[in-house]
Amino acid sequence: MLGLINPKPDTKDQTISRTGWLKHLIAALLYLALTILLTWPLLLNLTSAVPGDSNLDSDQNIWNLWWFKTALLDRHSNPYYTDLLYYPYWTKGLPLVFHNLQPLNGLLALPVTALGGPIMGFNFIALFAFTVTAFTAYLLAFYLIKDWGAALLAGAFFSFAPLHLGYFNFSNMETMSLEWLPLYVLGLHLWIGRPDTAPPEKSDYRYLLLAALGFVANLLTNWYFVLYASMYTALWLGWQLLRYRQSWRVILRAASLLALAIGVLAGPMLWIIGSALKVSQEFVLVKGLDEEISWSAAPWSFLSSTKTNTAPPQWGIYFFGYVALMLVVCAVMRRRKIGWWWWVAGIFMVLAMGPYLKLSDSPRITETTGIPLPYLLLRQLPLVSISRIVGRFYFVADLAVALLAGYGFLNLKEWLSRRKFVSSIVLKRLVLVLPGLILVLWVGEVQTLPVLLYHPQPNPFYTNYLQNTSDHRPLLELPIPKTNEYAHTRMLNQVYTGRPIVGGYLSRPLRNYYRNEASPLRIVLTTSELNAPPLSTQDFIRPEGQLSLKELLSYYNFGYLVIYNQEFMPVQLSATLKVYQEVLGQTVYQNDQITAFVAPPPVALTTPRLYGGESWYGLETPSDEGGFRWAKNGDGYVGLLAPQAGKGRLSFQAWSFEQENEIILLVNGVETKHLRVTVAPTPYEIELDWQAGVNTLEFKTLAPGLSPGKGDDRVLTFALGQIALR
Repeated sequence: MLGLINPKPDTKDQTISRTGWLKHLIAALLYLALTILLTWPLLLNLTSAVPGDSNLDSDQNIWNLWWFKTALLDRHSNPYYTDLLYYPYWTKGLPLVFHNLQPLNGLLALPVTALGGPIMGFNFIALFAFTVTAFTAYLLAFYLIKDWGAALLAGAFFSFAPLHLGYFNFSNMETMSLEWLPLYVLGLHLWIGRPDTAPPEKSDYRYLLLAALGFVANLLTNWYFVLYASMYTALWLGWQLLRYRQSWRVILRAASLLALAIGVLAGPMLWIIGSALKVSQEFVLVKGLDEEISWSAAPWSFLSSTKTNTAPPQWGIYFFGYVALMLVVCAVMRRRKIGWWWWVAGIFMVLAMGPYLKLSDSPRITETTGIPLPYLLLRQLPLVSISRIVGRFYFVADLAVALLAGYGFLNLKEWLSRRKFVSSIVLKRLVLVLPGLILVLWVGEVQTLPVLLYHPQPNPFYTNYLQNTSDHRPLLELPIPKTNEYAHTRMLNQVYTGRPIVGGYLSRPLRNYYRNEASPLRIVLTTSELNAPPLSTQDFIRPEGQLSLKELLSYYNFGYLVIYNQEFMPVQLSATLKVYQEVLGQTVYQNDQITAFVAPPPVALTTPRLYGGESWYGLETPSDEGGFRWAKNGDGYVGLLAPQAGKGRLSFQAWSFEQENEIILLVNGVETKHLRVTVAPTPYEIELDWQAGVNTLEFKTLAPGLSPGKGDDRVLTFALGQIALR
């Protein structure tokens, strides 16, 4: 790679001369030393802790490395598909394309993960990323500026900027892995031309390969960087076409060859992406403007001079750093052809400010100035709107600022060389030590030592008890998280068992199947969601036909039911444990965090079972024969779990609130029956066909509801009770 920067040797060529190679080696070793220093004491905790203080992203990234190793080495399967998350809905393979799996990081860390575990693999990637990010930025700067000291500083300014170190503290492994972005920019300029020269008529095809490999490396690491590389390329081509119109054929030919090379190298990945797009509707890919505003930067963020009150104190992640900014100011001391980098810094800084200009850190759209910014238009593109964390555009601005600081150092050095009061001997010594002095100042400014570290603590139930059992059936862990972020602990524990689990923490979450209209797993949701004790047989479904917990566990082949004690309120926990003990008997494991029950041996479900679905108000007048529930907003669901397809008769009582009403029954989305109901409870019996597995019975009315008043703000339409299947 080093030889590509200046392929034609001559006696003055620092890149391939012995002195040049030695300087490159010194730069790499210096960056490794700075990485160890600025991430201290990570080196002392390689097997027990990982970067940052975010257990959400840490647990997720530990799982990523474990799953990549497990898929390749143990299962010999495609790591882009897993059957271990969102059980039982994705047993044939959940696509991880919309998740930050980072297969390139998984591959780089594979030997370390296989030998030392995913925690050590995570730390290897962190140390690798900071060192190599600095070195690839150094290579880019050396190619552009042709000065070792300037390149050395530019690499350090980019890799050890508050932004990059900030994502270390966020435990964000995919965003730490920034090294391939400057490598791609280097390959692009080697192939299509430098910012200060016309595009070459002919270019070395090794440059084409370098650029294509750099792009694909970003594709296999972080989709954000694919977006930024693509935008940078588009802006660069526009810049070149405007400045060198007569060379438009050369520019477009080079761009077309680059696109072709990327397509060929990324072919397998593009096929996987295409396959995943077929089920993209199952994912929540775009969260909306409020989310994007909350992750955007205010204009003052780039110049913020204050640290947080945390221990240790942290700079705002969008801060440039004053040492770098002072050298950026020096970049204007001498006229150079560096306008391109000023434009890049400005454009990507503005994009990082999000859809609307805001002057505070408020995440609310109502608290912005309302002044639209370019990102508001740009987010209409699919890949942009998926990206969500707008402030990361700043990475490209940070690269441009680092290069401008490098040019500023070159100007400063040349200015010193013209000073008559500086002797030649003193000047030579000063030039040698000046980069080191600036680096010392920079490190002193940006360091936040000792850095934050997170020590993963898997529960002994998973690391000891389950590892010593031969039962490898799936786990039903409760409560089922309402949002996918809270499943991170389940994923960490799964690393030690390999058993399928309910839910999962993915970068782009799936629909919440467990709270779907007629999911059988609704019977184990928390009491606050059901407005009734869990597993209660006193419901609007007659007890003899109601789905039981044992039947649910048996049907889905769950091996253990695990309660996460600390995720329940104390009063709620005691009531919940009492109910499960009555059904499943004594616990097989219990500590402050976990209470575990073993599931009964699987028994085949022989008859269809009913259970309450979504959109019902609380149970009223419960009795041994069951009570009744009012439908919410005129639309309520009942689930039917059947071992095989069949037919029968559905019986129930129904009545309306204060006026006659018409109820429409839909079975699995198909209109089956229209019923006219009055205000008096009336029994009904309907012929019903069902399919094997889960069936959705939807009762709905098109008539508006009425409020009972007197402090009762419900909107009532119709009620059902004593539901049974005959």
